[in-house]
Amino acid sequence: MKKIIVLVLCIAGLGFIGFRIFEYIQEQNAQTVEIKKPVHHVAAPKPLRVLDVDALASRMKKHQDLYKQLRDDSLKVYAKLHPNPSQYDKPAQTAIRLAAYLWVWDDYYKEGLWKTYNDYACQSTPIHPTATTPEDSLINVFSDIWCYSARNRHPGNAKAVESLKKCVNNLEKSDYPAHFKYAGYANMVHCLSHIKMCEKKMDGVTKTNALIPEMVDKTGYWYGELIRIQIPDDILYAKGYSLLDDNQDEEETLTTLWAALDKKFLNYAPRGAARCALVGGYYTIYAWTARGSGWSNTVTDEGWRLMKERLIKAGNLLETAYPDSTLKTIIARKMITVVLGLQQGKELMETWYRRGIENDPNDYNIYAAKFNFLLPRWYGSPQELLTFGSECIKTENWAAKVPMIFISAISDLAEDNTKIYSMPQVWDPLEKVFREYLNHYPESTIYRSQFAKCAAQGGHWKIAKEQFDILGDEWDRETFSEIEYKSFLESANRQAKTN
Repeated sequence: MKKIIVLVLCIAGLGFIGFRIFEYIQEQNAQTVEIKKPVHHVAAPKPLRVLDVDALASRMKKHQDLYKQLRDDSLKVYAKLHPNPSQYDKPAQTAIRLAAYLWVWDDYYKEGLWKTYNDYACQSTPIHPTATTPEDSLINVFSDIWCYSARNRHPGNAKAVESLKKCVNNLEKSDYPAHFKYAGYANMVHCLSHIKMCEKKMDGVTKTNALIPEMVDKTGYWYGELIRIQIPDDILYAKGYSLLDDNQDEEETLTTLWAALDKKFLNYAPRGAARCALVGGYYTIYAWTARGSGWSNTVTDEGWRLMKERLIKAGNLLETAYPDSTLKTIIARKMITVVLGLQQGKELMETWYRRGIENDPNDYNIYAAKFNFLLPRWYGSPQELLTFGSECIKTENWAAKVPMIFISAISDLAEDNTKIYSMPQVWDPLEKVFREYLNHYPESTIYRSQFAKCAAQGGHWKIAKEQFDILGDEWDRETFSEIEYKSFLESANRQAKTN
């Protein structure tokens, strides 16, 4: 390990850039790109990926009952709305199972399930719907979520926004569960917020901005329904936090969203564990709104002042809630964010990290919080980052993805120089982690795509071709651009012929 650290330090040097900066740049690019929503309801030109959604769900350690209830309730509504048997029923039922899975767990193992969902959705409705084979509002809305929120995009024009609104309004009128109605309106707010922030003007932007208050109110209402029906606190927290975090860079939308959510908490569960954790989480997000996501030399004096003020408030709220909370690990990982922002040192970070893993060693995000703290952009170094990544491998906690922290550590270092993938001292442990993870989760098309890309960048063409052959057409479109994928694939095939 010492040899790895020395070699990586030499290559990474002082120019090391953490993954948060990379993600921020990607987000900014995404916000200014106008895209056309894919045309749904057109039969796919290739067979659908064979998928047993219930088998995927059976792997998960928590929230089985929630998934089954959401699945069964939704399938009953679908049967009621589509009483006439048709060729579209089977793909539609799989799409609905996937929607329930994604709502509860998202694409936890990075298996490309959002893309797979959309493939099934495209074959779930005829090109020309009729009274006997109508469109389905749930399937349409979840296609919109895949199109925009799941890929951090926004609609390209006001007409597309109106189409989104029509779809989610139709879903609201249906008997589908509140969970999906909340997701639909949260997606609407996400899209409108991104449009508002977008520097590139688009036709009808004033009209779309005027929709935000109404969509915020709708989102708040359906979040209130989730509180009222008492979904698990950790999911309630996660849904609320994700909504707020998605809108971090648009302050007016962020503050009105929190007001809408907190109003419902005060109505239904003012002292609930989710509210006590989420109010602290909100103030950490709000602190970074003041700071901005750029380098420290871009932050104004007022930005620093507001950030500190809001983080102190977040820390006080979270520390007060911690002793009696059922969400101790969630609070611990947000306290690491507070410690980072207030520059309170590694010792205090380690205290909260230990508390987090003692309460729930299967929470991937507590490991990710320490990883983020150790980025050289903040308070760590390449050496500390790799040492922590190696510790994560030793957990062998593949179900919680903990060893994949090591992949993140190497990937961040490689942002400055992909040649490190050619080093045996780096590549050998990296390959071992990828293969072990894919042995457990062979359908992880996203991690497999990353494995193929790392192999190609390191000149390990035999391994790259092996992984490209397994992927087929299921390669991850976020890992590769179309041009990049074709270039690597051609090189891998060419090398295979010459060797």
